[in-house]
Amino acid sequence: LVRSIALSVVPRAIHAVVAEHPRARFELQVHSRDTLIDLVRERRFDVAFTVLGTRADGVAIRHLATVDTVCVMHRDAPL
Repeated sequence: LVRSIALSVVPRAIHAVVAEHPRARFELQVHSRDTLIDLVRERRFDVAFTVLGTRADGVAIRHLATVDTVCVMHRDAPL
């Protein structure tokens, strides 16, 4: 997981799955997007979730949701 998902979306999803499947087991780890893709490709992880859509050889990527994002910058930033 990337940190932003690990702290927001995933806990709610896990709660919903466990409510329907009490014997389901989860282990959460936080990694960069590239590391997550490698871990799935190497079959060390079954699934991974990241906020960035991407293409990667050897893995299937499915769009699950659209998230609101903001840009935070100094008040004097030229943007």
